[in-house]
Amino acid sequence: MATKLYPGRRFIGTITRRGQVTVPAEVRRHLGVADGGKVAFEVTEDGEIGLTTVEFPTVESLRGKRATLASPRSRREMLEVGREDGIRLPR
Repeated sequence: MATKLYPGRRFIGTITRRGQVTVPAEVRRHLGVADGGKVAFEVTEDGEIGLTTVEFPTVESLRGKRATLASPRSRREMLEVGREDGIRLPR
């Protein structure tokens, strides 16, 4: 069950030597994220960083979902989009 967080409250997390971040329990409850859940760090237009949940955290969860593009994309264009999103792909 998600909890309500009030504006102006701060929650402190810890970053380990391996770069892992501990998300405070209140924030996890607010996001509705359980153990093993996925979160995303999003950068806003003004450079602030927010924490959100990932809608489709696994390939399996995409089964039956589909989307269409406004125009077809070449393999090269799709690989470039993947690289821009930080996905390691072959050249």
